[in-house]
Amino acid sequence: MRHKQARKLLICYLLFLIIGTALFLAFVPDRLENHVLKRKTEELTLSAEQMSCYPEIYYCRFLGEQGLQTKELLDSVAAARQMEIWLLNDSGRLLMSSRLPYPLPQPTEISGFVPPDDSASYWITGDFFGMFHRNMLSIIVPVTAIPRTADYVIVHYPMSLVENETAELTDLCSLTLLIVYLLSFLLPVAFYFFSVRPLEKITRLSRAYVNGDLDVPDTASPDDEYAPLRTNLKYMAQELSQAGEYQRKFLSNVSHDFRSPLTSIKGYAEAILDGTIPKDAQDKYLEIILTETERLTHLTQNILSVNTLKSNGVILNFSTFDINEIIRSSAAAMEIQCRKKDLQIQLSLSGNVLKVSADKEKIQQVVYNLLDNAIKFSDPHSAIVISTARKLKYIFVSVKDSGCGIPAEQIPKIWDRFYKSDASRGKDKRGTGLGLSIVKEIIQAHGQNINVISTEGVGSEFTFTLNKA
Repeated sequence: MRHKQARKLLICYLLFLIIGTALFLAFVPDRLENHVLKRKTEELTLSAEQMSCYPEIYYCRFLGEQGLQTKELLDSVAAARQMEIWLLNDSGRLLMSSRLPYPLPQPTEISGFVPPDDSASYWITGDFFGMFHRNMLSIIVPVTAIPRTADYVIVHYPMSLVENETAELTDLCSLTLLIVYLLSFLLPVAFYFFSVRPLEKITRLSRAYVNGDLDVPDTASPDDEYAPLRTNLKYMAQELSQAGEYQRKFLSNVSHDFRSPLTSIKGYAEAILDGTIPKDAQDKYLEIILTETERLTHLTQNILSVNTLKSNGVILNFSTFDINEIIRSSAAAMEIQCRKKDLQIQLSLSGNVLKVSADKEKIQQVVYNLLDNAIKFSDPHSAIVISTARKLKYIFVSVKDSGCGIPAEQIPKIWDRFYKSDASRGKDKRGTGLGLSIVKEIIQAHGQNINVISTEGVGSEFTFTLNKA
């Protein structure tokens, strides 16, 4: 990615240089020359018009002392402005020149000079009818005073000076353009360091995630504009890591939980078929096979439930029902499991009927899972207390057991899928580690809360809320 981005930046910058230089050469020199010529023409025209108004010029008889004074005036103005000044009459005869001595050594007629029809000033460039060996900018200004002895003031300015001034301005513009180019080079450099390099780091980060290296450190600045993208990538990496851990735990727990009942079913079925178990004892072992089959069915249903909750969310079908009736029916369904451990289920229900607004089937699953969990972890010959209470607009449902309790450091983990505490590994041989995860997702889907209070060696109490109907 680095080479591609650098190549693109270099190509864009070269195109910028080429197009900018081409536009500069195509437009700037000609426009500068026109600008300088126009400005110089206006300046010289103004000077010539001012001189045409001098009495020393239009009243000059070009004789004696008066002629010398006029010559000194022309010489001083011409020297100050690097130009040559002529005085002409209507016939094109040169009367006086700042370049030539005074009086003129010989009469000079400018052949080809045609006086204009009007009294307007005008300018031309060239050798002025063959009078110069180099190009000149010539400004021709009529003398409008009456009476007058000189009819035209002509100012000549070397075009080489105009070209030099144009060249100086062109060099200044070129230097400015070069500075602009150098400064503009900072833009792709800044873009590379502040945009391309962070993207390269993010690309390397994402490539590492794709290759399974989810612990690669993020070395980018936390304050750039790509911080949200990196945050999302980190979140994705964490999710991938958790998904991988979830998958490993899933396979480990499912294989562990399926192996035991399958081994029992296979062993007892083979023993019945090969006659190892006598016919009069087969009913007992067939009942064990049936129990293990129900255990596998329950495990499968829990796995399907938790996958449905994760992929599609919990789809709720709200209705109004009696939560006390749900609790009574769930307690009755658990009678056989309670008898095996000599457990008593004590109901402390608020009123005979207690209406709630929720998904009846999902809440029945919550009560069943909590009650099943309490039976698994209760000590033999103890009691399980299920209670309901009204508080403001909520109904509180509590399931309390007198079992081994949950260590404080493990309480935050009990809602994780497939999590089993060390105590459950010893006491619960048929759990899947999914029941409490399903419970929490259902309760949260209802917008309600579930909490647990547990003391190790004393017991645990799970309490969740529902909206009162």
